[in-house]
Amino acid sequence: MEQAAAKLFRTTAAYHARYRPNYPASLFDHLVRAYRLVRGTYVADVGCGTGQIAIPLARRGMKVVAVDPSAEMLAEGARLAVADSASARIRWVQGIGEELTDHVDRSVRLVTFAASFHWMNPDLVLAQCEQIVEPDGGVALISGGVSPWFNPETAWAQAVRDSVTEFLGEQRRAGDGLFAPPAERHEQVMARSAFSRVQSWTELVAIERTLEEMIGLQYSTSYSSPGLLGERKEAFEAVLRARLLEACPDGRFIETFRLQALCAWRPPTSC
Repeated sequence: MEQAAAKLFRTTAAYHARYRPNYPASLFDHLVRAYRLVRGTYVADVGCGTGQIAIPLARRGMKVVAVDPSAEMLAEGARLAVADSASARIRWVQGIGEELTDHVDRSVRLVTFAASFHWMNPDLVLAQCEQIVEPDGGVALISGGVSPWFNPETAWAQAVRDSVTEFLGEQRRAGDGLFAPPAERHEQVMARSAFSRVQSWTELVAIERTLEEMIGLQYSTSYSSPGLLGERKEAFEAVLRARLLEACPDGRFIETFRLQALCAWRPPTSC
């Protein structure tokens, strides 16, 4: 399973580090308040990618175990952490959420999943979390962003989808395979887990990107990675560039979406 998971974002790590947007400070403010995080608190970030959650938490003084199946992602994250002076508080571990107890050898206050939970076996992963999360701790599932596949509501999103499907087919790719959307909403999965007390935090976010940032962002995904495109990467980029400029001639690409954090704890125990 770990090898298959590592293939999802093969060849994307450098683009992920450079073009994936940072999360707003307000998200981390909320996590600190909701889970009563203080300097020295242990957190596990699962599916950490290049550290978009791990590094800001470490910057605030938390000790983070950052877990990801991709050695390339971990290497990029470690590089960014050194540049941010947060490296001393992060331990980068290659592994998968389904084997979390093998990678995290102590209790933690919080386990975070940022745009990663849908790649995992949710019931198995939450059962693993139950074994390492402190009694008053919990898990947070963070998601948000415009999907050109499911919500091509803007002209630029449609341009992305048209370009990807032209070169890679009508079905959304996911590494070497095809993407299968989750069968259930995250809330449904949480309801039958040990972490069934759920609160939702949301914030409206707007991001403006340049043309080069839009192109780089596509190379950070599992469905249009450089590895999937292979020798067609240059032709793909030319087509995508032309369509994006046709959609937004001023070269300003604005993405507005609702960032969500599903924060979950164990239900109160009865006397």
